[in-house]
Amino acid sequence: MRRAERLEARDLLAVQPLPALAPLDPAGGLIYASTFAAVVDPGNPIQSYEVALDAGQSLSLSATGFSTANLTVVDPLGATIAATSVPAAGDAAAVSSLPIDLAGVYTISVSSGDGVPFDAITLSTVLNAAWEGESHSGPSNDSPAEAEDLEPAFAAVGPLTAQRAAIVGEGAASGPTFTASLTDYGRAFNPNVLTFAFTGTPAPLNDVVFKVVAQTDLDSASEYFTIDAEGLFTQNVFLTGGSQGGLSTDQFTIPQAVAAQLAADGQITLTVTPSSSVNSGYGSGDVTIDVD
Repeated sequence: MRRAERLEARDLLAVQPLPALAPLDPAGGLIYASTFAAVVDPGNPIQSYEVALDAGQSLSLSATGFSTANLTVVDPLGATIAATSVPAAGDAAAVSSLPIDLAGVYTISVSSGDGVPFDAITLSTVLNAAWEGESHSGPSNDSPAEAEDLEPAFAAVGPLTAQRAAIVGEGAASGPTFTASLTDYGRAFNPNVLTFAFTGTPAPLNDVVFKVVAQTDLDSASEYFTIDAEGLFTQNVFLTGGSQGGLSTDQFTIPQAVAAQLAADGQITLTVTPSSSVNSGYGSGDVTIDVD
């Protein structure tokens, strides 16, 4: 008689390509970046992405969720070469200037550290540049005594002794301010797609925070909005904390490097797509996006 053995529970991971990395200024700097939202849910508790890298490059990653976030990197041979997490919700799980010693396909995985069934983890990737630690939940570096060590950011250039370093972060410089508020009335439900065009946008010096206020059907985890910024940034909002017909508020942040690309033509265009479960007939159906 054959014995039936209970199978061990395992998460089956669907690995997908990492969204395309876009070049950052200055031209010829060999710096490439992407930022997008990795949505985890009970059916997809871990999101994994593949990217082909060359030996001699460096990889910087940052993962931030509404809960805590876990981040791992696996090399082409299957070895885990980086793994980090954060203890506090909203902090960044970051890896900076990870050296790429072996050419091939690397796998980047993110998950929620709190066991939260639904989360949108913002995954930022930069190739050939280091993160400024302070911009990714690290310690302050605003005085000479707190100066950040940039030695890990340096890499050899060519066969001789020349080296280069690049840092992606925030400066203390001041510049032009931009404030705007746009509202779409009575259409914040499926299958409508709403467009918000912020014109006259200057080059941002810091990350750009957008506030979203809606009055529609947003009281369950399957009822949310997907924000897309010209294909360079995507994030879901109202995954938690929404109401059915009441006033719901959420926000999202576009990193400075991505916002600069969006604002290069003087306009940042956002599209808002309600999920298939967001129905009409609840509240006014209005949605407002503010940037300040």
